[in-house]
Amino acid sequence: MVVVLAECAPKSIDLPRVVKMLLIHDIVEVDAGDRFIYDSTSKRQQFERETVAVERIFPLLPAAAATELRGLCLEFE
Repeated sequence: MVVVLAECAPKSIDLPRVVKMLLIHDIVEVDAGDRFIYDSTSKRQQFERETVAVERIFPLLPAAAATELRGLCLEFE
């Protein structure tokens, strides 16, 4: 959707960076599981599960990639 809606965004948006953030977020959700958007009771648990997933996945990467992707993930959140 970000690619489709990019024309509505300010021209200063860094589209490749946003796409990368969304893909990283999806990788974390694949590991942590996703939650139904209207389920407010699981919101806190989801953050904890995603934090565990980040701590498990990113150390598997080369240090520079792990640092970059962890930063993008935190920025997304």
